[in-house]
Amino acid sequence: RDSTLQQQLAIRSVEESFFDRAVKLVESDEGLLPEEVSHVEAVIDEYRKVCEEFRFKAVWKVELRSTEALVVWIAFCLIYEAAEESHPLVQEYGVGLRKEDLRRLVLSEKHALDALASVHAFLGARERKGKELFTLRNEHPTHCFASRYSQESQEHQCILDDELEAASKRMDGHWRKVTEQQAQARQLRIEIANLEAEEERTQSELDQVIEYENLVSQQRRLQSSHQSDLNAEENKRYRSSLRSPYAYDAGRVSALRDSIQNCTSTISIYTQALQSFSSHSTLSSELQRLKAQLARKRRELNAAETPPTAVMQPLPRDNAMARGVIFFLHMPALLRSLSRVSFLAQQILLPWPWSCQSRWNIGESISVQDFKTSWANHYNEKQTFNSTYHRPASVKRGNNGDVMLLSRGTTPDERRVAGSHIDSLKSREDGVWFPDSLQPQMAWKSDGFSTKSGQLLNPFIDLPDGWLTDHWTERLPQKATQLQWALPLGDTVAASRGNVPLASQSDRPEWLKKHEYLAFGALRSYPRQQLRNLLVALQERSLPLTEFAVQALLKQSLHHVGPLTKNGKPVWKTDMFRDNNDFLDSMEQELKDLAEEHAEKPRSHEALPALAEIMAYFSSWCAPIAESSRCLARAALRWAREQVEQMQGLPSAEQESLHAKVCLFGLYAVLCTPSVRLTPEDVHVLAAALVYSRNSLLFQAKGEKAGEHMQRLLLLSEGMAVRRAEEMLEIARTDSSVCTKAVRAVLEHVPENLQWETRQTSTTFHASDANDLFSINLLTGVVLLNGHPPRRLPATVLQHPLFTRTFGEAAFEIGVQSSVTFRTAREITSCFYEFTELSEGKLRIRELASHGTLKLVPHDYFYEVFPPRLVELHSHWLEQDRNVLLFRPIHYREKAVAFILWIESGECCEVPQHLQKIPLEELLRSPHLVERLVWLESAVIEVLSKFENRDFIHAYVQRVTSQADALPLSKLELPRYNIAFLLQGSMLISRDYKGFRLADSQQLDDTLIEFEEYLVLESIDKNDASLPGMKILVPDSTVLPGQPISLQQNQSSAAKRECICFNIHNRFGHLVAESVHARLMLAALYAGGGCVLPEPRLQVTGTEAAMDLVRQSWVNRPLTKGEHGHLTSILQFCSRAPGLEIQCRELDCSSQQLAGLHGSSPEKLPTWKHQHVCIAAYLKEARSSGCAAFGVNPRRLLSNAEEVHALAMRGGSRAAKPPEPWTVDLGAAPVSTSFVEEEEASLDKFLSHKCEQEEPTVPTFPLEGGNCASSPIGKEMFKELQDSWDAHHRLEAEAFEVSVAGSREATWVAKLKEASERRQSMQDYIFQALDEFPGGSGAARSAAFRLRQVSTSAPKATLPDLLRAAWQPEIVQTFNPFLSDSSRQRLHESILVFLQLCVLEDKFGRLAAYARGGVTPLLLQELLVRRCWSVHEHPQWLVFEVEGRLQIRPVQFTVAQKLIDDPGAVVQLNMGEGKTRVIVPMLVLHWAGMGHQHGKLLRISALTSLLDEMYNFLHRHLCASVLNRRMLLLPFHRDVQLDATMIAAMQNSLNFCRSVGGALLVAVEHRLSLQLKWHELRLNGEDQLCNMLSQLAALPTRELLDESDEVLRHKYQLIYAVGSHIPLPEGSDRWLSAEALLRTLQHSDRLRQFFTRDFALREVRAPEAFDRIRLLAGRKLESASIQISLILAEDLLQAPPYELAWLSNYSNDSGVSRFLTQPEADDSTLEERIEPDRFSVLLALRGFLACGVLRHCLEKRHRVDYGVRRAKGGKRLAVPFRASDTPSERSEFGHPDCALVLTLLSYYYDGLSFDELKQAFSKLLQCSESAQKDLYTCWFALSHDSIPADEIGTIDKVEKIDLSSCQQLSLLYKYYHLNFETVSFWLNQCVFPAETTQFPQKLVANAWHLADNPEGLVHGFSGTNDNHRALPLQVSQQNIPSLSGTNGKMLKLIVENPKYLTLSAEANGSMRWQTVLQIAIDQSAHALIDCGALTAGASNDQIARHLLGGLQVRRFKV
Repeated sequence: RDSTLQQQLAIRSVEESFFDRAVKLVESDEGLLPEEVSHVEAVIDEYRKVCEEFRFKAVWKVELRSTEALVVWIAFCLIYEAAEESHPLVQEYGVGLRKEDLRRLVLSEKHALDALASVHAFLGARERKGKELFTLRNEHPTHCFASRYSQESQEHQCILDDELEAASKRMDGHWRKVTEQQAQARQLRIEIANLEAEEERTQSELDQVIEYENLVSQQRRLQSSHQSDLNAEENKRYRSSLRSPYAYDAGRVSALRDSIQNCTSTISIYTQALQSFSSHSTLSSELQRLKAQLARKRRELNAAETPPTAVMQPLPRDNAMARGVIFFLHMPALLRSLSRVSFLAQQILLPWPWSCQSRWNIGESISVQDFKTSWANHYNEKQTFNSTYHRPASVKRGNNGDVMLLSRGTTPDERRVAGSHIDSLKSREDGVWFPDSLQPQMAWKSDGFSTKSGQLLNPFIDLPDGWLTDHWTERLPQKATQLQWALPLGDTVAASRGNVPLASQSDRPEWLKKHEYLAFGALRSYPRQQLRNLLVALQERSLPLTEFAVQALLKQSLHHVGPLTKNGKPVWKTDMFRDNNDFLDSMEQELKDLAEEHAEKPRSHEALPALAEIMAYFSSWCAPIAESSRCLARAALRWAREQVEQMQGLPSAEQESLHAKVCLFGLYAVLCTPSVRLTPEDVHVLAAALVYSRNSLLFQAKGEKAGEHMQRLLLLSEGMAVRRAEEMLEIARTDSSVCTKAVRAVLEHVPENLQWETRQTSTTFHASDANDLFSINLLTGVVLLNGHPPRRLPATVLQHPLFTRTFGEAAFEIGVQSSVTFRTAREITSCFYEFTELSEGKLRIRELASHGTLKLVPHDYFYEVFPPRLVELHSHWLEQDRNVLLFRPIHYREKAVAFILWIESGECCEVPQHLQKIPLEELLRSPHLVERLVWLESAVIEVLSKFENRDFIHAYVQRVTSQADALPLSKLELPRYNIAFLLQGSMLISRDYKGFRLADSQQLDDTLIEFEEYLVLESIDKNDASLPGMKILVPDSTVLPGQPISLQQNQSSAAKRECICFNIHNRFGHLVAESVHARLMLAALYAGGGCVLPEPRLQVTGTEAAMDLVRQSWVNRPLTKGEHGHLTSILQFCSRAPGLEIQCRELDCSSQQLAGLHGSSPEKLPTWKHQHVCIAAYLKEARSSGCAAFGVNPRRLLSNAEEVHALAMRGGSRAAKPPEPWTVDLGAAPVSTSFVEEEEASLDKFLSHKCEQEEPTVPTFPLEGGNCASSPIGKEMFKELQDSWDAHHRLEAEAFEVSVAGSREATWVAKLKEASERRQSMQDYIFQALDEFPGGSGAARSAAFRLRQVSTSAPKATLPDLLRAAWQPEIVQTFNPFLSDSSRQRLHESILVFLQLCVLEDKFGRLAAYARGGVTPLLLQELLVRRCWSVHEHPQWLVFEVEGRLQIRPVQFTVAQKLIDDPGAVVQLNMGEGKTRVIVPMLVLHWAGMGHQHGKLLRISALTSLLDEMYNFLHRHLCASVLNRRMLLLPFHRDVQLDATMIAAMQNSLNFCRSVGGALLVAVEHRLSLQLKWHELRLNGEDQLCNMLSQLAALPTRELLDESDEVLRHKYQLIYAVGSHIPLPEGSDRWLSAEALLRTLQHSDRLRQFFTRDFALREVRAPEAFDRIRLLAGRKLESASIQISLILAEDLLQAPPYELAWLSNYSNDSGVSRFLTQPEADDSTLEERIEPDRFSVLLALRGFLACGVLRHCLEKRHRVDYGVRRAKGGKRLAVPFRASDTPSERSEFGHPDCALVLTLLSYYYDGLSFDELKQAFSKLLQCSESAQKDLYTCWFALSHDSIPADEIGTIDKVEKIDLSSCQQLSLLYKYYHLNFETVSFWLNQCVFPAETTQFPQKLVANAWHLADNPEGLVHGFSGTNDNHRALPLQVSQQNIPSLSGTNGKMLKLIVENPKYLTLSAEANGSMRWQTVLQIAIDQSAHALIDCGALTAGASNDQIARHLLGGLQVRRFKV
């Protein structure tokens, strides 16, 4: 039952059998035999189980439920008939079912309707009102029947007699027991009275004894107390005799003695009294004995007084009632079956499930919950309950059937029946109960399906008609649920039902047009007119038959039974049963027309199921209609065949989609099978359709589920096949051609004369010829060839490892060559594949191509021969003719050859990438296969193997040599890292790191001790100061703990691994990481590999180094996945370094603090389980006093700001320690403080003036004023440029040149040597000073401090510490606390000198390098650099110089100082002069260094395109350095969901930035967006958030604007649109007018001739495409523009488009022409009044022509000045471009008419994308048929000349358009994507209405907001000053005199290059960009800088490929 086909087959078999019996029910006397009834019940139960399983998958669930109900009702009729025959008494009663309930069923087959009519007649003949059997509507007739039946039944009467006798005997036994207990009770009462008297006497004696004993005890206690007091008094007397201060009372002593004597007398009296009684224990024992005896007697009395068990009789005293009970408990099997099926038939009409969301809830209505007693249980239990009184000889147990006998009464409590006291029972009747009060009632239990479980319910209850109607109505799909009201028809129809569609048009779904909605809603408005309404809808084509909702409506309308006439005919379908049936004639003709229409319209194939349903229904009453079904079936089969024919030669992916279509069309053909008796031709079509659909299913992608539509069709087609199986098999057994033609649907070469054989009960046929066995299952459509499905590889091949590795899950259509050889039926990627199964489970795969045959070799053959990557990442193909092995990608479709092996010679060569896809024959002849792969054992391999697994290192040698073992290496490659080393001489040069080679020593012995997994590269040129001396390459991987540490390995061959490069600082020697990612990994290496001792290279421990690196990695953006992984690795090594763990946690928190602004959900570190322990350990260390008050090592601690940020408190005191009592004084430094200044001054002797003239000659200004100088502003600009020209030449005349001595390398080498010696001596002096400790009396303290330094408890100075000391001189004390104040000052001066010497040394190194290389310009530039600022005022600038190995140039200082001194100044500095690299860091260090928690925040505003680069540079050189300045980002945008928490986080971040001297970097739009957000929140009433944002904005800031000329550009705005969308006013008139003008521009012959002049360029393109037209601005265009506008207007008025056809009325109206073309004309020039809707069109045309909008747009360059940003989800209108193919981010054209024209031009030039074109055709097919034809005719006319004759017939009519055909879509795209009429239609329908909407309000921020600062602290600089006249008033351009020639310098550079090439404007057969590239190749250019965007329109890939084709191979190695 798992198969839906099997389920439907089982269901159909049962239904056919029952329908046949039902038809004969009334006419035939043959009924069921009694013994057959149980079998019928079993069949029904199993049938219902199958129906229930299939219901979840069924398409038409209500119809399935209806046939199930009908089958159950038929079973009821059959069983009822059998009961009448076996039990004549039944004939006197009637059926309990109502025939009217059959009206709710939905039945589609005539056979089922005939069966229903028979059931209706059967029930009508047995209606007996008031005498219905087995119904809960009236139970009385059933109980009467039961009593009568038992009275007449001898068996039942015997049971009653036996029960009466047993009841009497039970009563007698009960009375005997009562009398016995009454006598026993009387005797017990006498005995109890005697025992009670004796108990009372004994208790009295015991009470007296207890009283006397208590008195004696009391007197003795009193006596003891008095004796104690007497002894105390006597003791006082004794002490008194010893002259003690205690007093003695003689009177008290006498009184105490008297009291003691009285107590003794009293005790004696009570003791004598006790002797007169028995002892206390004796009396207690006696009393206990009496009480126990009395209790026992009382229990016996209670038992005797308790009445005996009551007698509960099993049957009522009333004999009639008892007979009814006996009937139900001993009911005959036939009647029990009748009762069950009666209730079941009624239950099946109930809605199921009982509760269905908001549709119905019948659970409470049908539930019966007050039944309390089961008669069967009571009867069976009470027969044996009173066995004490009477035990019957035999017990006859009664049974409940599915219809149970229950009672709402309850059995009374037996104790209440028995009585409360034995004496209350006076007669034999007392204590006896008969169940006459348990009124018997029928009951039914069910869970909705089974009667064995569930709840009690009443299936006969009358439910609301709405619930039942809803249940028996098909449900519409999800998208049509709002139309569900149109389907139900209940018992009553509201009079307003017909008006509902008209009144509810607002609820119309989008997929229904208005007339379709009205037809849909009206179809069932009037029940008796449904068929007529359907006919009208078909005639008017007003129902979209392709929609499943419409199919459901038709299903309900056609097949809902409704009320029936007396003869069982549907009342609603009377139109079909008239004698003169015009209705059926009209329906026949209409269905014929529809069939002919849809047979030629495959696009509407989804309508076929609906048409098939209609035709199948009506053909049952009108046989000719079946011809229409046959027409559709043949059409669908033809479509399937056409799709099969199109598959030939197509790629596999396209074949899969075509297979889906074949399956779909095959299923349609099955569904269109006529419902009349099948002809042989019908069987041919049906069989072939089943084969097509089944075979195509085999080729669906594995695991891919059929879509909802396909799944429905599959189920429906299975149902059709099952229904017609018998007829189909009958014809196939006599006509062999049926099977033959069906098999030919998939196997074309089946022999003609096959003889098919089958078994009588089988649906499978077999035939064979000499070679093959053919099999077909006509029911399923499965075809087998030699036991296998055709065109499918056997599982043994598909599952073979060789196949799965290379072909994966690919499915091929195959032809069977032999039993073990299979060949693909068609070419796949230009070749065939042959699969042969060999012995021992082997498989041979061959690739058969025109150039040769390749054999696939299993890859596991090569593991011992080749490296793993060659084995695991390639497939291996053997070319046996040439004896070569090709290494290709694993997938069979990828044919690029990566390696090639010559088997004879054993040479394996790597194939260069540009040769991998050339033909094999050409590849083998190629001279570029020069390197071969070898296995090499050498020392260098061992070196590399510590970095990479040995198996993944590839060694290559030159192929030309002969002895492999003696060959020198040519290349060593690490392919997983994409790293290679090339052998040059004796060095292995790095291919990837220019200027470096593999170092001779591969281990750093002074850092990263014991860690070896890295490579060391060293600089080839030791004198090249621009490169670091060494680089360290480390695999980018997780650091694993261990001894030593290691990196996590990935041994996958396919892994693409990365490595991190660390530079070794040339001066400090430490490893330098260039990114946060690299720094965190380096921190993990140090943290894991370090120990308690300092690293020799760093002079700090690994933990201290890690803390510093983590500090340098601080960011406030989310960490990347790799950064987060390395941060997690560091935590593994923090067990002994709490400060490091806190620092890692702080970095993690900082990175997540503003994650919401970045729109990401960052990963989090593992939970901090021991947070309190870690913090406590850190605080303990931070607050410890250290040894001898030296303090703790600050390297292991966080800074003050870090502690507050991470812990919200200070960890310990950082106050300076008190001075030591013993101090040391330093001697003089070895280098004077003026040495550096003197050396720089001495450089002047190496310079000389170029010009000795006193008055320099300035060349003539090269530009002419012309038109640009005609206006005042033009004159001013022209004058400025001329002044800059003069200034530049005057400054140039004062320039210097390098002297001969200065050009010599030896000069600078000597200088370098001297500077190095001075620097070294100063360095030694400083470190000696820091190691100088006092002796004598201070020696002990010195020794103590030295020990702390050795143990790392105190820090030891390093070179980076000297840099920190430059601006933090107090830290010197931490390295030597014994220095005196004067020594510290002297040491600080020495440090500054030392740093200046470092800068000088680097300077001389650069001069030596420039002199050696002969780079005179750089040599001169370096010589002119002087330090013109104070190192004491700016020590951090000096540190920046040292770390960056640079020197601040005078011009850079001048600009920086200008900005510092003059707030509001904007300064110009040329490009490349160090604005971002030098000046910005200088300003950050100056201004942010002044910042603290009450200072000003430095905010740097930059362009978005430059922000990331600036941030990375500043972070690298200011944060990741000893300067340690924090760089913050605040990337705010409108989509950020602000809340109080987010704003508070932003506030905290900025406050932290201020407190640590950091800087904030923001993009311009980020700042403006935050400002506009305040206004947006205010409009929304978010006052609290506004206040918080105001506080954020109130932070005191200093603004620094990078590229201020662009940032403050007047046209730059940020706009927040506010409000709801509103359409563009007169939008459709505007874009229709623009299209009309462009269409006229394209077709106008007058303009074509007019454009031959030199003010316009026109590139003629394909006939359907819009020509590329560009107007060239200038005087000639100015003079011609009026004429162009006039021609356009006249031609448009002469031949307007259809939408503007009324314009032709004004073709001779000169007033209209003047109004459209002349700016000065107004509406008075119009000769007649024009309607407003038409006048808006004229205004639009006037705007385009007279106002110059069209001309302005045509002057712009496509994809240079404007274009469409083709980003998913972006705006589809044209946007401004900043450069070639570079859209301006978040920019739009402000003028809507410009946006419209530029959008049209953009899409005209670019064409539509594939998806856009498909959308256009979808919109076209949604239009009316006439509109479709008109529009498509216009499109086709444009593209007609471009379409070849052999393809034109497939797309010449709109009716042939099928968007589900990929092949046709490709053709449509090819010929229509540039069709400008198609483009216009798509824009009008899909783009302009949606994209041109506007907003009623907007919030705007601009450059004035950027320049706004309360204190005027705004500074800016830029490379240009073009915008200085339009700057906001808060700032002003203040150029430095020495830089006034900046613009003149650029002008000079331009005019000094007089070589220009002019491109011809005429078309020469090639694109413009191709012409430009060819010129570059011809000119042997080394670079192409496309400033003029001449290559616009070509991608980088196109340009690269074109260049590769033109470059000479001998000059360029690819």
